[in-house]
Parts: sequence; C-alpha cells; structure tokens
Amino acid sequence: MKTTTVPMWSPSGLLSPVLDGQFAGRHRSPYVVPLIDMVRHLGTSFERRQILLGFLQYRSVLHRSGLCEGFQWLAGSFVEHIELMEQRPPQDMDIVTFLRSPPGFKPAADDMHVFDHALAKSRYRIDGYFVDLRTLIGKHLVHEAAYWYSLFAHRRTLVWKGFLQVELAPAQDSAALEWLRAQEASGGSI
Repeated sequence: MKTTTVPMWSPSGLLSPVLDGQFAGRHRSPYVVPLIDMVRHLGTSFERRQILLGFLQYRSVLHRSGLCEGFQWLAGSFVEHIELMEQRPPQDMDIVTFLRSPPGFKPAADDMHVFDHALAKSRYRIDGYFVDLRTLIGKHLVHEAAYWYSLFAHRRTLVWKGFLQVELAPAQDSAALEWLRAQEASGGSI
C-alpha cells in the first residue's frame, strides 16, 4: 500500500476503516505511514508521549536483537481519540510486529524481556505480539493476517475502525525520539 499521512479522527474519535467513502476501494486501513508522522500526529499529550517513548525503546531492543525487517500494525485506544470518546488517556499501544527473523536468530538474554508479553506491557506500555513471516507460508500466513486484521479493525463494541502500519526498520527512530524529547523539553506544547 502507498505510504500516506495519518488520517484525521472522525467526529466519533476513530480512524475511518476506508477513505474517500469507497467501501471496496484500495485506500483503506491499515494506513502505511512514516514513523515520524505517526509520532507527531499522535504525540499530543504527556501520556501519549510516554507511551511513544516506550514504543521507541521497545523497537530499539528489537533492532538490537537483529529484528529490522518487517512492519508493525498499531491499534487500540492509542490510535483512537480516546480522550474524547472515554475522557481518559490511552493506557498502552497495541502492536503486532510482522517480521522476518534472521537465520539462526537468538536474542541476547538481556533482550528476552521484549518477547515476554507481560514484561513488555509493564516496561514499555506495549501490548505486543509477533508474527514471524519467515516461518509462515500459505494458509497459515493468511490465517494470521486475517486474525490480526479482524482484531485490530474493530473495537470491543464491534464498531469498525482503522489502524496504522509503520516500517520496522530503524530509519526514522532517531528523528522520532528527538522530536519527543524536544516536546518534553519545551513543556509539551504541540
């Protein structure tokens, strides 16, 4: 899918699952966006910037472990205007990382916590999951993609919504971190 900018929230506080009102059109969620654009667009409060800092730290561990090829789907209340919808900040970011592990992949013992769901959630505020594209083929890959798409494309109330995709490669991580630090240094004004 073509890289785009982060769509604006609808009046109900969600990203539209399709753009331009074309139900069967190809311009739909997940919206492939540059990491830096996602950070700037969604880093609108102290709480959101703290989650984004955790997200970038989480990505840093993945990169240090040799996981740089793939993409991440971002969803949950973090990509919603939850402050409007439920009068609260987001608590975490829901992520599924579709990656290609390098041959012989074995992360260092110090990095194993990133693969432990509970530890990653408490340490980075990331509700994260992994799909290794190297090990899945055919119907198994289709099954995994369909599962995560259907989960991320709906709220618990079964309302259909959009979500985002960013590249796993670390090309924009430094710029995103620099922007977050500048926001905090300036008192967080956007």
